[in-house]
Amino acid sequence: MSDTKSVLTLELVQAHRERIHSLALCAFTGIEPRAAVLLSSLRQYLNLSGITALTDATAEVLSAHRGILDLG
Repeated sequence: MSDTKSVLTLELVQAHRERIHSLALCAFTGIEPRAAVLLSSLRQYLNLSGITALTDATAEVLSAHRGILDLG
């Protein structure tokens, strides 16, 4: 996750929380753990198919998502 432009941050998720689909989630190759926590609380379809790797902790957080979660 060296390219910070491709990392989904907590700040981005907070800024787009009410209209999360206006943010092209599938374009991100990495995700901050804090962003995953906030995303997992949303009950919407989340396309995170661009994510190339997840830590075990982040995967566990995302597994609690109560909507459709696309990890490709």
